This record gives sequence, C-alpha cells and structure tokens, in this order.
Amino acid sequence: MKRKMNFIREITIISGLCILLGVTAKAQQSQKKFLSEVFKSFPSPLKMSNLLKDLETPYPWPLFNPVISVKNYRTKYQQALNLGVYSTDLSFAMVYKKITDGSDYLAAIEHLAKDLKVAQGFDRASIEAFLIKEHQQDSLFLVAKNNLTRVNEQLIETNRSELAILMSLGGWLESLYVTCWVHSKAPKNILKSRIGNQKIVLEQLMLLLSFYEAKPAIKKMIQELRPLQKVFDKIKIDFQYNDPNTKEDDNGILISDDDTSTKVFLTNQDAKTIYKLTTKIRNQIIQGK
Repeated sequence: MKRKMNFIREITIISGLCILLGVTAKAQQSQKKFLSEVFKSFPSPLKMSNLLKDLETPYPWPLFNPVISVKNYRTKYQQALNLGVYSTDLSFAMVYKKITDGSDYLAAIEHLAKDLKVAQGFDRASIEAFLIKEHQQDSLFLVAKNNLTRVNEQLIETNRSELAILMSLGGWLESLYVTCWVHSKAPKNILKSRIGNQKIVLEQLMLLLSFYEAKPAIKKMIQELRPLQKVFDKIKIDFQYNDPNTKEDDNGILISDDDTSTKVFLTNQDAKTIYKLTTKIRNQIIQGK
C-alpha cells in the first residue's frame, strides 16, 4: 500500500505540473492520463457500504441527501459535488437492495449528469439491473466503478478536471460521514481504522484541488477542508511489511496476499472531531452553499 500511495503522490504532482505548464497537447494528454489513474485509485463507496452491511448495520437511509434537493444545485460546482454524494447514497441502496431508493437516487444522478453534460457516460440500465437481481459483489463493484470512470473521463476530456475532483470529493465525504455516524453509535475498531486511513485520500484530494485554487469556488472548498485536514494530519499510520503469503489457486497459478499491513493510531477525541467537521462540510454541500 505504501508503494501504491507513493506512486499516486508522484503522479498527482506530475499532473499538477502539467496543469500549470500544460502549453502543449502532449502535456495536456499526460495530465488527463495521470488524473484518470488517480481517480481510479480512490476507494469505492461500495466497499464501505458492504462493510457496514457485513457488520449488520441497519440501512442508514435517514442520513442520505434527500432526492428532492437535486433541484437546488444551480452551479456546476454544486452539481459535481452532489453527483458524488448521490452516487454514494446509491451505493448503499445497491448493497442493501433498496430498489425504490435506488431508483430515486438514479433519477437524481441522471438529472445532475445531464446538467453537467456527462449523461452519456452514465449507464442507468446496468445499475437498475443490479437493484432488482442478485449478482456477485465483484460484478456490482465493476459496474459501479465503470460508471464513475466514464463520467470522470468525460469531465477530464472536456477540460473540466476540477469537476471530476469535486465529484470524487462529494462521494468520499458522504461515505466518511456515514461511517463516522455509525462509529459514533456503535464504535468498532475496524471502523475507527477505516476512518483514520482516510487521511491518505484527503491528502490526495487536497493536492488535486490545490492545482485549481485560482478558481474562487475551489479556493473556498479548500479553506473549508483545512480544519479537517489538520485533524487527519495528527493521525499516525504505520505501514508494516509482511512476508507475502504465496500459494496456488485452483488453476495452479501462484498468487500472493498483500505484503503490507497498516496500523492506524486515531484517538477517540480526534474521531469525534472528524465526525463533527465532516458533518459540517457535508451539510453545506447538500444545502448548496
């Protein structure tokens, strides 16, 4: 994981230089490629949704952004942020098999995707099929990831990378908000560890946002996130190397488990502060402020 995060940090720095110095078509193409790789590295909200369900957490629908609010988002920045928020809410509906809610979130997502002119990258039919039928989780992750990837790539290709960043930020904040809420009601070490590990994701998001700080809306978003980043900066994450567990699968192919593990040191007070700050930022987003 440490090697992976160092790679992500390197490509985000390179992409930032391309953004700042992108005077050639080659530089711009490199920037788009690097940004696409960074977005693919971000954790899927489906994984957290699945974890909470495995922990027998009740379906947390009262926490989600009301679908009726979709009409309140007038600016492209509000639309991108809440496209991410609704995508996470949809992830929970998909994992918990809440068909009606899922259809509502799909409609909200489609509405915002049309506003942002990226609706052609959103495959509503494939997601609706997953809401109705039973499928393996791996297939569910693939369909959801492919949808987000297509939307991100459309934004990047049309020189709106900052909107792709905001969409990822909105989805990440919604997932963190729900996780923090669940942890506050029923504390568990695994949730505490997942919350602490989000330090890495926020670091990447802040770096990406900094490349567009000249835009007033982005600058405001960075300022709102800084108090949260300060709390995350206090968290210590230890990466430990383990001997890979190499074995043969049923086809005789050698496979290895991840050769790193992490230990997250997050105090209860910092966990509470993260929850409080995340809630504040997330509520401002869904209110369209």
